[in-house]
Amino acid sequence: MWELFTRSIIRASEYAGGFGVGLSIVKRICDRYGISLSLNSAPGEGTEFELGF
Repeated sequence: MWELFTRSIIRASEYAGGFGVGLSIVKRICDRYGISLSLNSAPGEGTEFELGF
């Protein structure tokens, strides 16, 4: 999930724009400043991100 150019798998009828770089950038920033980053995701329920300062 945190790798550059990684995108989630979506249904063929849906389009989600982007290149898959956003979370990779966030992860690198968090690592640089010692911030923990985690996510919890469930299909059809959404995704929750948690940053620990």
